[in-house]
Amino acid sequence: MSQFTIPFEIFEVIAGFLDLKDKIQCALVCKQWLPQFTEFIWKEIKISSQRKLATICDLSNPKNKVYITNGHHVHILELQVCVDATDIQLYALQKCFPNIRRLVLEYEAFIGEDFGKYTNWSLWRSLTEMSLNLDTVDIFIADLEFQKILACVPHLTWLKIVQNKAGDVKSVNPECLEILHKYLQKLKYLSLDLEFEDIADASLGFNPKLTPITSLQTLITPICAMEYRWMYYFATKYPNLRTIKTNSSGPTRQFRMSPVHLPAISTSQDLFKQLTSLDISISNGSIFYLAYWTRVFSLGIPLKHIELNVTEVGTNDPPFAENIIKQCINSYGKLLESLIVNVYGLHSKYWDVLAVLDSYPHLVSLTLRTRHTIIPLDTVLDCYSGLKRLLIDSYQLTTDESLAEIVKPHGLRILGIKNSHFYYNILCYISGRCKNINYMSMSFVHITGPVSPKTGNLYIDMSHTHLKAFVHSNVRYNVSDAVESVENSINFIHLNASSTYPNRRENTKTTPVLKSLPWYKKIALYPRYNNPFTSKSHSKVESDAIWFYSSYLSNWNGVMGDFTWQLEQMEIETALQYFENFSLRKIPVNRGFGNSENINDLRERWKIDLYRGYVTLKLGSVIHYSFPFELGAIDYNWDEEYNALI
Repeated sequence: MSQFTIPFEIFEVIAGFLDLKDKIQCALVCKQWLPQFTEFIWKEIKISSQRKLATICDLSNPKNKVYITNGHHVHILELQVCVDATDIQLYALQKCFPNIRRLVLEYEAFIGEDFGKYTNWSLWRSLTEMSLNLDTVDIFIADLEFQKILACVPHLTWLKIVQNKAGDVKSVNPECLEILHKYLQKLKYLSLDLEFEDIADASLGFNPKLTPITSLQTLITPICAMEYRWMYYFATKYPNLRTIKTNSSGPTRQFRMSPVHLPAISTSQDLFKQLTSLDISISNGSIFYLAYWTRVFSLGIPLKHIELNVTEVGTNDPPFAENIIKQCINSYGKLLESLIVNVYGLHSKYWDVLAVLDSYPHLVSLTLRTRHTIIPLDTVLDCYSGLKRLLIDSYQLTTDESLAEIVKPHGLRILGIKNSHFYYNILCYISGRCKNINYMSMSFVHITGPVSPKTGNLYIDMSHTHLKAFVHSNVRYNVSDAVESVENSINFIHLNASSTYPNRRENTKTTPVLKSLPWYKKIALYPRYNNPFTSKSHSKVESDAIWFYSSYLSNWNGVMGDFTWQLEQMEIETALQYFENFSLRKIPVNRGFGNSENINDLRERWKIDLYRGYVTLKLGSVIHYSFPFELGAIDYNWDEEYNALI
């Protein structure tokens, strides 16, 4: 195909794999490419500082000319953390970027003294998505000033409003929602982090004035709206709802009720017949909660996706989450396709979450964030043979070693392990049984295994594993179960794996630029010093030379983190010479374990730590990998890959 006849859609796909610098280079190729890539270059503007905001809004500033010239290409505008705008600055943004489709004004982005005095929201009539934080302005949904804004953006399909300021705040009632939908009749997604008042019986579904809104498919509310009257109102107001979630960052006032308040809702009523996804958030175990959710689940809703978030208060025995799972969630065992169980808080004992979960024959995605549990991985794989994605955040992982030779292959594709302790043979077990894994992440885990007294090597055989992406963040290898002691840590990691992609090197001396690529290329790296290790992909020729050194350090709240560097070739040769005669080496006398804040001091300790040995992580192949200091929004990015798999 000639370069002059490439369709716009193809250009758009190509641009999605390029960073800003590459897009600029492409725009300079020829006149035909210039307008195409100019649009991609200017598609999104993120204002990250007050200085940048002032430059864009100052029409007399020469630097502003480039924004005025290209502002019509901008479709996404976001004011990031710690950036707030006056009303006159907001008006300047409206004039500079008239074709905005998505607007994000969060994190107290407004300066409230002159709100609404200068802005002309009709300039942003093309908006389809909007996120507003109203904490700093004295305005509410039902106020006339806010209604004027809504009247100017009738094409919105996605809306998020946050207002959690302290003090005397107004509460949402059904009349507020009627006003909202009066102007926004195309809404498909609505998120309200607002206070909800106690709803009256007159506002329930039998109110003849209630007008159903059939377009809305996703509703996100604070916990205080998860009350039987509000749920009944939502069921009748939004008959086509597909997803209901609770936002734990919003108001946390619990609904007030007693058993006499629970109406006898008949299972024959036509409620939530389109609902397939439900997010339950509970912050205090109560018999009233259990009775309420038992009644909700008795409606025969065709749920396929359930997320349970429970904060256990005190020492419930059994844990409140256990009762919710047994009496509510397990009734949907034959329908469930994805299940997320998040249990927070302290318990008097470790509880067996797998003994509570039922058999779900159609389950393809399982997330267990239960810190005070021991998860037998082999049992999980045996019970849920159709799993494609498994994310585990628990105290410990185990397997039954006696079954190692008779395991049944499993088709797992995505695996994430976090905040867990386990022995190295767990990784060997995963590689032997789950040979189809393409994406794997380990973060804040402790792996224990023996180091050979002759070679100094802890060998982890995952040769059956062929990964498209591998995330290795704050993983600590130990020679004993005493993981708190730095003395037991193994600091050197030899990544032995071939790669099928061409070699591509990034600058290891500067902060990496995040690119608009698949998730495994846009994992957020947060280096705190000047020479972080950045991810690479290597050719098969140099695969044996990939060595890393990690120095462990506790942060302000006692969490052990690591700083990871890739060793240079001369350093690798020195290490190999050391390990050739490992059995003859003596432990250095003055090795020290100082908590230096100088990253260069930590880096130069690598020779001192050789005596502890090294880990060989043998993979069949890996295309992209990352050893960042900490993870970004890895769960969200995994959703994209998971959706592509199914």
